[in-house]
Amino acid sequence: MNKILLDTITGFVTAPDTTETAITLSTGDSLQIRNAAKCHVLPIMGLFQGAGITRVRASSMHDPTVGVVAHHLTGAEFDLSPKRLNVVGARDSLVITNSGSATGGDIEVVAVPVLYEDPMGIPAGQFITPQELLIRRTGKIATAYATLTAGTAGIIAGSKALSGFTHLMPGGKNYAIVGLTTTVAQACITIKGPCTGNARIAVPGIATQRWLTSMYFVDLSNQLLRGLIPVINTNDFSLTTVECLNNENAASPIVDIYFEELAV
Repeated sequence: MNKILLDTITGFVTAPDTTETAITLSTGDSLQIRNAAKCHVLPIMGLFQGAGITRVRASSMHDPTVGVVAHHLTGAEFDLSPKRLNVVGARDSLVITNSGSATGGDIEVVAVPVLYEDPMGIPAGQFITPQELLIRRTGKIATAYATLTAGTAGIIAGSKALSGFTHLMPGGKNYAIVGLTTTVAQACITIKGPCTGNARIAVPGIATQRWLTSMYFVDLSNQLLRGLIPVINTNDFSLTTVECLNNENAASPIVDIYFEELAV
């Protein structure tokens, strides 16, 4: 099985109106694709205050002029493009633009996940397939929950270690993260730590249709035919952070993360 790394590029534009405007990146994010045997852009996520268009382009894409396009509605906070693998070249650079609200101060936020197969020179994450989950599951299901403090600048914020979440999971156990939910709409909720190769993995911040995210990694794995269910050991909870991506309205969510214990 290929080694897997999932990462997420996040950023924002302010009151772009109908003009497709390049996003301002969250701190530490980069538009450059990492080096891997295969690289794919995954479905675009976002939270928008006005109807518009989000576009992701790269010179190595099948159609570098049009790219991956999603026309979004006001209030949209979910996958904007189909769950398909959009091939992009290693070490290419993405161009991510967005239009939307014309109201002064309105921030439109975007998240673009990228899948790397057999990454080179960078650590891979720990992921399993739905089939492996079925084989290794013990039937013990757990939830960890906490309130994240959303930011107001349109960038990743609200960092909280998993060890600070409310949970009763014993130390030294491996758990699969099957999905999560949020009580307030976000562009995405991200998880980052040793289990993810210290890259951010993202789940759309859908508040009103939680069945779309409560088993997100299982569903995504089945749809893309890849093992994308992250596995984390409870001993790494203190090194694993959960964050959120919101606009200037700073709606702070309660996030529930759903786990299944794995047999060794």
